[in-house]
Amino acid sequence: MKYCKPCENQRRHLTPFVISTDRMSGIEARAFFKRLAKLLAEEWEKPYPTVRGFINARINVALVRAMNRCIRGPRITASHMSNQFRWKGGEGIGLLKSENHLEGV
Repeated sequence: MKYCKPCENQRRHLTPFVISTDRMSGIEARAFFKRLAKLLAEEWEKPYPTVRGFINARINVALVRAMNRCIRGPRITASHMSNQFRWKGGEGIGLLKSENHLEGV
């Protein structure tokens, strides 16, 4: 791997974090979750299964958000929205910046 040698030169270990599109994690990722849960359970003084469940939930939400962003693209802020759309009856009025845009509707 490209980054293994530089990490070893710094006396560090590189753990590839691989999760497939159907959220199946690799061996290294599962080992990382176990180690992280163990360390956090000790630090937070909580039971290991509770912390592991918390980590799994947070990772799953992050993965779903990442996949959604890959499929649908990033959110567009209101400041970047086009003013060219005109709706009949005022539908979509919340997308416009100010009342000045309503002239001519």
